Amino acid sequence: MGNQLIPQSHLREPETLVTGKTVFYVGLATAIIGLSAATLKVDPAILIGSIIGLLGLLLVFKYPFFGFFLYALLYFLRPGERYPALAPLRLELVFGLLLLAAIAVSDALRGSRLRFPTDRLSISFFVFIGALGVCTLFSEWKSQSAEVVFTFVKLFIFYYYLTVLVNTEKRFLYAYWFIVVLTTVIGIEAAYNYFSGHFRINQGVMRTGGATSYGEHANSLAMYMATTIPMLIYLMARYRKALVRAICMGLIGICFVTLLITASRSGVLCILAIAFCYAWFSRHRAAYIAALVLLSVATWVVLPEQYKQRYGSITSGQIDESSQGRIDAWKAGLGMFTDRPFVGVGPGVFAAAYLDRHGLWLYSHSLYIEALAETGVIGTTAFFTFLVIMILDLRKLSRIRGVPEARSEELKVFARAGYAIIAGLLVAGVFGHILQRDTWYLMAGLVVAKYNLAAAESAEA
Repeated sequence: MGNQLIPQSHLREPETLVTGKTVFYVGLATAIIGLSAATLKVDPAILIGSIIGLLGLLLVFKYPFFGFFLYALLYFLRPGERYPALAPLRLELVFGLLLLAAIAVSDALRGSRLRFPTDRLSISFFVFIGALGVCTLFSEWKSQSAEVVFTFVKLFIFYYYLTVLVNTEKRFLYAYWFIVVLTTVIGIEAAYNYFSGHFRINQGVMRTGGATSYGEHANSLAMYMATTIPMLIYLMARYRKALVRAICMGLIGICFVTLLITASRSGVLCILAIAFCYAWFSRHRAAYIAALVLLSVATWVVLPEQYKQRYGSITSGQIDESSQGRIDAWKAGLGMFTDRPFVGVGPGVFAAAYLDRHGLWLYSHSLYIEALAETGVIGTTAFFTFLVIMILDLRKLSRIRGVPEARSEELKVFARAGYAIIAGLLVAGVFGHILQRDTWYLMAGLVVAKYNLAAAESAEA
């Protein structure tokens, strides 16, 4: 990105040397080997997972972009958590690295160099991951911090697919839709569990959560639902067909309802910040705010009493047990930062550090305290530099020249969605420890992909 415009020719996929016939015969051989191995004492889930993985890797040689869909399915649905027999395989990390290796080998066979993003937003992301690595070296619990770094390695794989393989507008829309649909599916699953009686009673309120670590906690799920809504708003503006817009409206409704039944106050703050961000950019600001107020009142009227009490506590000023815990965590976090100002106590180590100092397992409950306490000046500076660059790149994207008027308007709508997501997360981050929230980094990957396409289009105009 930076000041570079990427020519469209550099974005095109090189021709593959792997033919469909090769895929068929090698796939057949893999299936035969797999069936033969079934006679051994091998867990069927591991056997099936391994065969599917091998076939997937083979397909990536011929169709590199196919790897994006495979990895997205693993990343969002997390079969290793749904089927414990697959957990030892560490599918997301291992398969993701193998997919990257397959792409590298495929590029080498075609005589192409390994593709790697070199724009300023990508570099700032890599610097942040490097900062986490440095903080891990001095962590109070190195193995836990290493797990956080591995989490970011998995995010890097996803980021790589978005920034390198999404090289046409069609691919961008495929990737965008796939992310939105998979996130919404997680929300649908959580809502179904809730309405079928499978919910959790927490702090006297019925709350839903995801089936896996992706949105398992109610606050995490709420923020995923809130930040998916701007993505759906972009898709509504992108398509003129009534059916597509109706589908998007339906998915927005699902996300909103799922958010409400999480009983997450930080989730509500997130969606309110998103709504006011859209109001700020609207040409009809007064009408937009009036509609927002009416929707809020209507929602409040139909909310069950337990949720009214829960969400009403946001403005009540009362210090309940949860609020007091946050205050205690914030004070302790500032103390950790004072003790270790440069590298913090270590990525992902706040709760353990709090336990060591105060005898209680408690999370930071704040993005800002989390960043300072866990990563010190090094990690905090790297993260917010990354964030500022993403905001600046969204601004550049919304002002790009040399594209048709309709395209320019579409880019502005995309940028608004990005601004809204960032604003929502920054507000929610006051009360939520969301430094590891993948929404930041997936959004950055989409921004880079979109900018590359728009810049190439502008250069060829």
